[in-house]
Amino acid sequence: MEEYLGISFTNRSLSLTRVHESEEHPKLISTHEILYPFPFEFNALLNEENFNLLVEKLTQYVQNNNLQGMLCNVSLPMYLAQIKRAPLPYDADSRVLQKHLVWEMENIGTRPLEDTKVVKLDHEFRFGSYEESVFALTPKSIIQKIKELIEKSGLKIRRLLLDCDTILKLLKKFNFLNPAKNQLVFQIDVFSVTLFHYMDGAFYSYDLFTFAEKEKEKNFEQKVIRLLEEQVEKFTNLVNMLPGYEYPLDVYVSRLITESLSRKMKDLDFQVHEIRMDKLLGEKLPVTIESYAVML
Repeated sequence: MEEYLGISFTNRSLSLTRVHESEEHPKLISTHEILYPFPFEFNALLNEENFNLLVEKLTQYVQNNNLQGMLCNVSLPMYLAQIKRAPLPYDADSRVLQKHLVWEMENIGTRPLEDTKVVKLDHEFRFGSYEESVFALTPKSIIQKIKELIEKSGLKIRRLLLDCDTILKLLKKFNFLNPAKNQLVFQIDVFSVTLFHYMDGAFYSYDLFTFAEKEKEKNFEQKVIRLLEEQVEKFTNLVNMLPGYEYPLDVYVSRLITESLSRKMKDLDFQVHEIRMDKLLGEKLPVTIESYAVML
């Protein structure tokens, strides 16, 4: 039975999950968290000193567990990429369409197109005759840096995904997606919250919020609750204006869910579902789901 390693990144640690391949879903072997040996910043991994320190920590884990040469899947945090929506000309010739998409990528990206990995996500938004697609633009330098981290630590990279696809795989696998509903997934971290929007059972967009934007609230739980209320109201107003997308809304939260936050969420005007590894697999596990979900 083949064994693999899943890796994901939070605001404070590298999350690792070892699994055995299985027909239903990967069978969990163990989980582990490597705290960052440096202060967190959103570009911290690009700093050479930080990078080398993390390589050292990951290498130590690999050697201590005799995992040299193991294949791994990596879930990249969305803040390392750029998500853009691009309209598609209606009934356009394929050659014209190709030129149009190249023009879109060149004009909406923050880097030269040749330095960017462009992936068209599996979703097209339609409103009458209007269509648009979602594209993920990831700097090739970021991809190379992640590959270097894996290889220098003695592992072999098998697949690299963005968080939006990683979470989508988990939502589908555990039947959290319904094409007759919309979904919001709040990925709660120490310094920020990443919000994933799913419409019509498919990825639509995402937002990143830092808690510096919520200075009026006194503590962590209050900041999260206020953000949930604001974004649920905003998204509900959006879908109510879009014929064909005005479905009921499911709200999910993952990662850093304290007991106090869990209690406060029960008092909200809408229901919030917690996506936790211990609840999904029936075992006491860390709450980070991406390092497992990337193996699905």
